Amino acid sequence: MLFTTFISFVGKDHEISGLKVGEIAPDFVISPAGNEKMNLTDLKGHYVLVSFWASYDAKSRLQNVRCSNAVKGLGSEIKMVSVSFDEYSSIFDEVVRKDKLNAELSFVDTRGTHSPLYRKYYLGRNFHNYLLDKEGRVIACDVAAEQIKTYLD
Repeated sequence: MLFTTFISFVGKDHEISGLKVGEIAPDFVISPAGNEKMNLTDLKGHYVLVSFWASYDAKSRLQNVRCSNAVKGLGSEIKMVSVSFDEYSSIFDEVVRKDKLNAELSFVDTRGTHSPLYRKYYLGRNFHNYLLDKEGRVIACDVAAEQIKTYLD
């Protein structure tokens, strides 16, 4: 009886985080400062790497930079959308400049972890990236930069 109770407790505490391979990625609309809004569905027909990160999270920031550099070398069939959950756009702007990210596809949601986008993608306590196929279906989660090319046609 005690064992069953313990298992139930562990199950309730476990947080489900992130999308799963095979799911259609939820669409979102986001706009960079001074630019037009972008829908994720605007990028259909391309592979898309959606990277969620924040400058205060060293692991997610480093992964974002590595993936950005990898995508730059893969040509036009793949785009990377970089979404930061930093609370200050000035910090985000400086990081985009220092990390040499594609400013046109880099966005910040200053609501941080309170953002509807953060909740829509079930980020929980961790930042993730998602590689989407040309139809917007998740084909890889938390993909490392050196793995991206293996998922492309």
